[in-house]
Amino acid sequence: MGVFTPIELDWKGSIYTIKPHRIMGMISVIEDAITLAELQEFCRRGAPPTAKLCMAYGNVLRYAGVAVTDDDIYAHAFAGKQEMEAVIETAMGLMKMMMPPAARARMDAALANKGAEAPAATEGRDPGNPPGPARRSSRKPTRRRSSSANG
Repeated sequence: MGVFTPIELDWKGSIYTIKPHRIMGMISVIEDAITLAELQEFCRRGAPPTAKLCMAYGNVLRYAGVAVTDDDIYAHAFAGKQEMEAVIETAMGLMKMMMPPAARARMDAALANKGAEAPAATEGRDPGNPPGPARRSSRKPTRRRSSSANG
């Protein structure tokens, strides 16, 4: 059994299937526009590049046999949606397509459990801030005084 499973793409009501033996080729055409590492970094920062994402998705649709331009993808991505919602949806979809099913399942589980961390992992964290990289104060660090100097 292969690593990948078929991927179905819905473009304007038509379903296009990329067979498992063609998935690596599909990943390659995505990487012509943006790599998985770049996608992850852009999503972590909250600033994925819209044009690159639409170009990557256009590459996938063309690979699947759809006669579509990157301009079509860009216009369609924002039809009836907020811009950030469309960009995030496209970035997540591309990341999932580039991952083997086992890794995709782990990512889906992590996203479903986001914020449901064990109490020890959230200890000392502001509950209003989502889990993620440590946040640094914008204040200049001060030198700590020893208790003997205060007493």
